[in-house]
Parts: sequence; C-alpha cells; structure tokens
Amino acid sequence: MKLNYGFSVSKLSTKVLRKSKGAKTRKGDTLLVWYEGSLEDGTVFDGNYDFNSFTSALPPYFQNDQGFLVQPRQPFEFKLGAKTVIEGWDKGLTGRRLGEVIQLQIPSKLAYGESGAGSIPPGADLTFKVEVLALLQDKQDAVAKFPSLANIGINTRKLGLTDGDLTGLSEVIIGMNTSDRIIGSNGRDLIAGLSGNDRLFGAGGGDLLIGGKGKNRYIYTDVSDSFDSDGERDQIVDFGKKDRINLRPLLDKGDLSFIDAATFSGSAGEVRFKKEMLEVDLDGDKSADLAVLLPGTSALKASHLIL
Repeated sequence: MKLNYGFSVSKLSTKVLRKSKGAKTRKGDTLLVWYEGSLEDGTVFDGNYDFNSFTSALPPYFQNDQGFLVQPRQPFEFKLGAKTVIEGWDKGLTGRRLGEVIQLQIPSKLAYGESGAGSIPPGADLTFKVEVLALLQDKQDAVAKFPSLANIGINTRKLGLTDGDLTGLSEVIIGMNTSDRIIGSNGRDLIAGLSGNDRLFGAGGGDLLIGGKGKNRYIYTDVSDSFDSDGERDQIVDFGKKDRINLRPLLDKGDLSFIDAATFSGSAGEVRFKKEMLEVDLDGDKSADLAVLLPGTSALKASHLIL
C-alpha cells in the first residue's frame, strides 16, 4: 500500500546545504559520498552518515599541502550515470561540486517506484542528504580529486593557520550552511562552522575551532575541555563581535566573574582575558585551570561571555 503523508514530490529537486567551489561532477565519474536517506515522515531507512548529530567522523577527505588532514574512512562508492544507483541520484548528483552537501527530494518514479524496496514502501518519495567527498574521472591515468578547505570558504592563510596547526588531528568536523550543533571527540579536532548560528563544543584535546559568519557559541562544560597546558588549550580562530563563549556550565564549581585583564586575586571563579588568552581560575589558587587561546583578538568584553 502506498503511504500518503499529505504531500508528494512531483519532480526531482536539489537544495545546497553546504556550498563549495570544488571540481564539478560529470557522468562517468566515480564518486565517494556520505549519505543519509529518509522517508516522507522523516524515518531514516539507510545511510552511512548522520548529518544532524555530527557524531561520527565528518568529511575526512579535506587536504592541505601535506596530504589528508585525517586518515580517510570508507564512504559509499559508485559510478555516476552507470545506473548502479537510483535514477534520482544519477540525475541529482551530476554537475555537483566536491565538498558540497546536497539535499535531494526524489519522486518515487526516480527512486523505487510502485514496487518499493526493503523498508521503502511502494510509491515512496525519498529525501537524501549527500556529501560529495571525492571523484575519479573516467579517463586513463586520472588522479582522484578531493576538496580543500578553501573550496568551502575557509582561508587558512587569512586565518593565520600553519601546516603545523593542521597536523595531528583526530577528527575534521565541518558544518553546513545551516545553524549546526557540532560536538568534537576527546582528541585534537578541527571543528568549523560556516554561515549559520553554530554551537561548537570541542570537548577534550586542544581543539582548533573556526566559527562562521553567524552568531556562534563556543561551549565549555569542564576544565578538561581546554586545560591550561601546551597541546591541551583550544584555539578559537576568527572570533567575531557577535560570538559568545559559554562558560555557564562551569557554574557547578562556583560563581564566575570577569575581571578583564587583572591579576587573579585568589578568589575562586575569576575569569580574565590577557594577551589573546582567556583564563579561568576555578579553585582560587591564582592560576588558570581552563585556558582558551583567541589568536588575533586584542580585547574581550564581558558581553562576549556567558557566565
């Protein structure tokens, strides 16, 4: 029996969730993709990636001059236009760009039709989110192509990042052109929001955090998120006037107060900013327990903090 949720998809449509200037896909290219497929009621029926939680490794196929930022994992591979996937994929993913995340609305006639397949009922219109990770052109001696951070608008030179900053990463987690909530691992991660109002939580490991053009929030819940020691401090790059650092979850360890650039007095819960470093003395021993580096930020106001 065909399911009806009060609407239907009459033609194939695409929506770009993350823009990119990477190479374009063509018929005959072999593509590597992350994907997630859902029914009209939002039920996910298949996929190798969760685009909502960002809980598994995000696009590890980004490169710099030294090679991959993080060792790649296995995505789904297929040849575009070879009819090895549904017609909606062959049509909808032609002419896309490396590094893009695309949402495809596919009518049943371009999916599994009136017969359905597995958990997909007959006549079901489908929605897919797909990230184009890599492509190999259909020609002799072709070299696989991968996206760069520059393709999606992250200019590492302008941000003052070096190859050293981009080595030794556990995860590379890149958001979309939406308001994302991104949670890192306990290793050293690169976490980047783009144009939405993003919530970035690096967890442990001395993360590299890059906010986008929106009103970003950087969240800290424990001193282990950014210890005051070399290799453990987070870096928040390109901190904007509308951005905020949320330290309120630390309140279970006592009240917090901002003292600007003053020396710690020995009162527990003091927060200061001096020489591009945000420091928090939670126990009142006149030394920082949590510290976050904000390179290029010369001054920080109390209004930039959520205490």
